[in-house]
Amino acid sequence: MRFPSSSVSELAFVAHGDLWTAPRHGGTAQRIVKSAGHIDAARFSPDGHWIAYTERTHGGQDVFVVAPNGGVPRRLTFDARVSASANLVIGWTPDSRKVLFLSDRKAIAVGQLQAFSVSIDGGMAQRLPLAQSGSLAYAPDGRSIAYTPTFTDLSSRKRYIGGQAEDIFLYDPVSHNQSRITDWKGTDTAPMWSGRRIYFLSDRGPSFRLNLWRYGLDSHATTQITHFADFDIDSPTLVAGRITFQQGGKLWAINLPDETLKPIQVNVPDDGSKTAPRTMTAARDIRAKDVTSAPNYAIAPDGKAAFFAAHGDLFRMPLDGGTAQALTATQGTDEDHPATSPDGTLIAYITEDESAQQVAVRPATGGVERRLTTFATGVFYAPIFSPDERSLIVPSAEHDLWRVPLTGGATQLVAHDPIAEIRDATFSADGRWLAYSTTRASGQKALHLRENASGRDVVISSNLESDRLPAFSFDGKTLFFVSQRHERPFTSDRGDEATLSTLNSDGIYGISLANAASDPEAIMRSAVALPVPAGRIVSLQVRNSTLFYEARPPDLLSGEDPDQAATLDAFEIGSGHTRVVLRGFDNAIVAADGRTVLSQHDGTWRVSNVDARDDGHTVDLAGLTVTVDPRAEWREMFEHVWRLDRDLFFSRVMNGSDWQAVHDAYAKLIPLTGSRDDMFYLLRQLQGEIATSHTFIDGLDAGDIGPPDNTPMLGADLQADQRSGRYRVVHVYAGDPTRPRFRSPLNAPALDGPGVHVTAGDYILAIDDVDLRTPTDPDSLLAGKQGTIALTVASKPSGPGHEVRITPVSEDIDLRQHDWVETNRARVAKLSDGRIGYIFVADFSAKGSQDLVRQLQSQLDKDGLIIDVRWNRGGYTSQAVLNILRRVRAGTFVNREGAVSPLPLFVAPRAMAVVTNAESASDGDQFPYFFRIFGLGPVVGQRTWGGVQGINGDFSLIDGTEITIPKDSLASTDGHWLIENAGVVPDIAVDPAPDEGQTGKDRQLETAVRVVMAKLAASPPSSLKAPAPLPAYPSLGNVPGATFGNRK
Repeated sequence: MRFPSSSVSELAFVAHGDLWTAPRHGGTAQRIVKSAGHIDAARFSPDGHWIAYTERTHGGQDVFVVAPNGGVPRRLTFDARVSASANLVIGWTPDSRKVLFLSDRKAIAVGQLQAFSVSIDGGMAQRLPLAQSGSLAYAPDGRSIAYTPTFTDLSSRKRYIGGQAEDIFLYDPVSHNQSRITDWKGTDTAPMWSGRRIYFLSDRGPSFRLNLWRYGLDSHATTQITHFADFDIDSPTLVAGRITFQQGGKLWAINLPDETLKPIQVNVPDDGSKTAPRTMTAARDIRAKDVTSAPNYAIAPDGKAAFFAAHGDLFRMPLDGGTAQALTATQGTDEDHPATSPDGTLIAYITEDESAQQVAVRPATGGVERRLTTFATGVFYAPIFSPDERSLIVPSAEHDLWRVPLTGGATQLVAHDPIAEIRDATFSADGRWLAYSTTRASGQKALHLRENASGRDVVISSNLESDRLPAFSFDGKTLFFVSQRHERPFTSDRGDEATLSTLNSDGIYGISLANAASDPEAIMRSAVALPVPAGRIVSLQVRNSTLFYEARPPDLLSGEDPDQAATLDAFEIGSGHTRVVLRGFDNAIVAADGRTVLSQHDGTWRVSNVDARDDGHTVDLAGLTVTVDPRAEWREMFEHVWRLDRDLFFSRVMNGSDWQAVHDAYAKLIPLTGSRDDMFYLLRQLQGEIATSHTFIDGLDAGDIGPPDNTPMLGADLQADQRSGRYRVVHVYAGDPTRPRFRSPLNAPALDGPGVHVTAGDYILAIDDVDLRTPTDPDSLLAGKQGTIALTVASKPSGPGHEVRITPVSEDIDLRQHDWVETNRARVAKLSDGRIGYIFVADFSAKGSQDLVRQLQSQLDKDGLIIDVRWNRGGYTSQAVLNILRRVRAGTFVNREGAVSPLPLFVAPRAMAVVTNAESASDGDQFPYFFRIFGLGPVVGQRTWGGVQGINGDFSLIDGTEITIPKDSLASTDGHWLIENAGVVPDIAVDPAPDEGQTGKDRQLETAVRVVMAKLAASPPSSLKAPAPLPAYPSLGNVPGATFGNRK
């Protein structure tokens, strides 16, 4: 039970993903809204006539109201926001006429939330006069707002004191005066107004638990009201003179003004709709790849069957059209990473017990499981059978290789790599040798050759090379491998000659094993290059006399190059001939017989013959079903997440948390879960106890099989014209029609016609011939539409109108951001008289790199430069950007015309500043920190988020939920932790004005301009100068010019 809210006679709350009411003082609950997805944030109106809530279905969430006695809910928003914080109900206006909610519907960046109100009678939502907002509450007279500028209530990160730590402010929308009423270094949130008192949540105190506190507006004193030490208080509300909240799985009430605390006993009937065992299709839950992108499925040696892991069970799927066979069909156990034995009679896989993941085998056609290990800890990947089928090699996420006997005996640690996981181990056909690669401190890969009988393990790679992905020839005489020996350096095609990079460095090589026993260190001298094209090679598979290799397109920051396709190629070892077997797929494996390929692309599985010229046939997965016991599954998920954190979190001491005690405390709450979203909440709370960044959980919609909700967007701001009852366009986000990312639906030039040119001041009279008038929300006429849309547009509300056919965008945040960036650039130019350039970097990944490439060169001729990393969500390219900014001018080149070109061309001005806010996160934390350390300039703005831990990827849970676990954390070169849970403190602290978005001001950016201008005044930049034509040489090289005859 969560989100309790009281009226004078009733209690509303959320349980099992649905909305319920009960008598105010407890009793048996009655469900009033059954959700196809799940419901959050129930809030009674002050007059008790309505309950507002947020409902999420099919990947989008909106605001609804319903009467306390039930009935048909009324939908108030129609834009189906994706973010879990968007369209999240946070309260009511005092007159009970409008619902307050958070949304990113007008955001200029991911992470920006603003407060909106929407009438219970419908109509377009109106933004409150706050540029950024989290939780808030109106004063009883409606004249003031208590609010938090940031919002971390859904993050579940415990004991957080970074830049986004919430504080409570009072704001007067009329006078625009603002005052801060809390200053605790941690979290102060959820303000609730009662007369001259404001109640709120705070984790101040030695236990850092969220408890209820009171602030006196007259006394300015802060007093603790509750003293829970085990679990945080969650989502309190104050309605009808009573504060209600959830804590430790129970509902509580505090009556005002005496502040007495009482539990509320509520009985929630369970009709089994979300807890009873059920049979469901498992096809959509097949795990194609694991966290390292390695295949997580297998194919029988004869190519006649596939083995899939789906929703925690293993399946044998005949590839000739037969019926799927469930091999495990266990409840509350997650089995995956199937692998087939060489003779096809067994499958090995990873299962689990109460302690850890374990390794097991069973007959490939069905039969009893035989567990082979009793590991106390560990996370494991697909086992590898030895050729004699007497043992397995099992890689672990803890960077180990284990030998696991199939016929009894102890497990043996074969190898350990302190830097990275070992994922390419392979046996020779006779089982004599095991080859694999480890990672050197330089980042290069080193091949190992291990003689299994003696245990002798030798590195055979040169220190100069990076070798990986070994594969033995079928006769055992040759070891093939991939190595980065194609040196293909290039520079930017935009004139930046100072940056070198490489592309398609991989080739395939072979070495003779004739002398491997006597002189293994020397066998690399026999290496030869196979005649295959250079590329990005991700797998080698030897089948009989054929070497199959998978070549992927170049990996751009935005993903694989979309203009190229992945290929599975077959290299004939005897003839040296190469042919393409498969093209355009996500991943593929070849059966041991060398004739059959199983591949996956966009969720479709195909089986094909390596010699065929077609794409084969689709695997029919209709019969792939699984029986799910939700409660057993939720307990397994809890235990699995707890173990993953225990075994993989980079700090073995769990940041000081007693991890067993954390387990025992939260495990007591498992019986209280009644729906998948209940478990999702519990898992977030569990991971939050590590008190660290980058412990993300994704999967709100993993169990939702419906089609995604969709509300296309116009890329414009509309305003209701109350006189005419029509909607007027007040701003069109024109974007950049030449770049798809910034395509504007209402500003679309065309070469073969007039295009689309809707402008500010126009009226939209109809959408797809449906008349549009207030109070109808325009989004309600757009919801669910696909493809082009017909707008009836007029210059006057009375018409006449003309039809304009547009192609809307699915999301307009890039358009709004583009408009904001260009406005900022113009502002900086105006304030500096054109002397200072401006660059906005949205992240340090794909989009931010596009931003940098698009903007940087045009700003290099300025005297100064401002780099804006507000709202930057991080990534991994900050050091590359810093390397560009750290360059100094080496010299110039002068041509015949006297033009002076700098060397190198891409050198930033020396007068710089970086602008941050609380949403500058991860790599967006690191950038300003090192910007300052490198002496590039000051940091202006707000303290950053404080999260600098690295992750590998997403670990998939049994139901498709995905979690991340930090694998490392940033430290200084002299051995001190950096930035985590602190953020980067600016040199010049500047908070934005609360109403900044509506006043046209930008305090932080304007301050940065003043700082850079002051630096320019103190140290004027020098201009590039051409030397005098003569003498034409430096002094040591001076010689006279050529002469013929006598010079007079």
